Amino acid sequence: MSEITAVGDEGPLEPRLPGAVSLRHPLVRALLALAFATGIVDASSFLGLGRVFTANQTGNIVLLAAGIAGSGNLPVVAPLVSLGAFVVGAGVAGVVTKHTGERRHMLAGRGMAIEALLLGAAAILAAAVAATPGSVSA
Repeated sequence: MSEITAVGDEGPLEPRLPGAVSLRHPLVRALLALAFATGIVDASSFLGLGRVFTANQTGNIVLLAAGIAGSGNLPVVAPLVSLGAFVVGAGVAGVVTKHTGERRHMLAGRGMAIEALLLGAAAILAAAVAATPGSVSA
């Protein structure tokens, strides 16, 4: 059998989480749930909020570049707002992670719970308020 080796390495790579190769592992299930939620949020925001991704920043960069270039009547402000919110969120996450030390695993679970609550609140708000592209509600 062949072993996986990194370029320039002499020995095999050791997986960081050897138990995370099964769908029964809680980390794999959590990552699949988050990926599913990201897909749902991206699809609904792109279709319902006027061509903006809210969970995937790569798409926003592409839309921003096309909007700046004047291609296809694509928006510029919406991807900028989404990108700014992403940068602020990433910065806050970095500061929190730096100061939590060994409590990271406990806080990751709490973070996922908070995200689930926020997604639920956003779903309720989206059902209650008619959001139209280009308006303040969107």
